Amino acid sequence: MNQSERRRAIERQHLSTRRSVTIPALASIFSVAENTIKSDLLFLESQGVAVCENPNGKPQRWFAVRSKDDLEMTLEVACAIKRIEKTARVLLPKALFHEVECLFNAANDAYLSKQKVNHRSKVIRYDNSVSDIDLMKHLHRGQIAAGTLEEVKSAIYTGNMLRLEIDECEEVLGDVSLVEVDEQLFLEGNMCGVSGKLQRFNTRDVSSAEVIERPLFTSLRNRAA
Repeated sequence: MNQSERRRAIERQHLSTRRSVTIPALASIFSVAENTIKSDLLFLESQGVAVCENPNGKPQRWFAVRSKDDLEMTLEVACAIKRIEKTARVLLPKALFHEVECLFNAANDAYLSKQKVNHRSKVIRYDNSVSDIDLMKHLHRGQIAAGTLEEVKSAIYTGNMLRLEIDECEEVLGDVSLVEVDEQLFLEGNMCGVSGKLQRFNTRDVSSAEVIERPLFTSLRNRAA
C-alpha cells in the first residue's frame, strides 16, 4: 500500500466524528512507523479532513472533521431535532443513540449559531416559551386536550390571538403563553378589550380553543358568576 492509498484508507475507514483514533493504533493497523502515521494525519488535517482534539496529549486523539454540507440545517430543523434529543436518549439503546448523537450535537450547534443572528424568530420565541414544560406529560395526564394543545401551540408560534370556551363562556386572549405551577398546566394571556389585564386559566377547564388572526370586536358573553 503506497502513501496515497494509506491516507485514503485512514480517511474513509478509520476517521470518525464520534470515535477517536490514535497514532499508535493506526501504526499497528498499517504496520508502519508512528512518524509515518503522524505525517499522514497532519496531511489530512491540512486538507480539512482530520482534526486532533488534544495536540499535546499522549496519545493524541484524532477525529474526522464533520462535513458542514452534510449537516447544514435550517433553524426550524435544528429546533425540531433539538427538542427530541431527551426522548431519543431515553428510548434508544445507548449504543444506538451514540451512533446518531452527532446529529443532535449538530442541531444544537446550528440552533445556537442561528439564535444569535435571529433571536426574534418565531421559532426562537416558541422554543423559549415551552422549553421548560413537558407537554407530553400534561397531554398523557389529560390536563389538556390534544386539539386544545395544537391550537395553543399555534397561537404561541404565530403570535395570533386565541378564542377559548370555558364553562360555556367565551374568552379571547392575546400574547398567549403556557405556565406550569405545582404540576398543573395553565394558559395565560391578555384579555381582549381589557388593556393590560392578564388572565390565567387551568387548561383542564378549557373545552375548546381556536386561533384567530385578529381581535374580535363583537361582545363576548360574560363569565358565569
